[in-house]
Amino acid sequence: MAKPPTSHGSPWTRQDFAMIRKLVREGIPTRKIAKALGRTLAALYMRASNEGISLARPKRRASKSTRVGR
Repeated sequence: MAKPPTSHGSPWTRQDFAMIRKLVREGIPTRKIAKALGRTLAALYMRASNEGISLARPKRRASKSTRVGR
């Protein structure tokens, strides 16, 4: 049987949510964010949803050389 994550059963803190927001802005994959927090991927998705945190990566802007029509 797999052992539980390190933060299993621990309450979520404001620092956890701040870290989630920071790592999402940096473009870190959700699996790595969950591992950094010591939580499961499912727990990360559920708490982020409950707190109104979007786990979608920020979109990259196209460089000027790849824009069409200019």
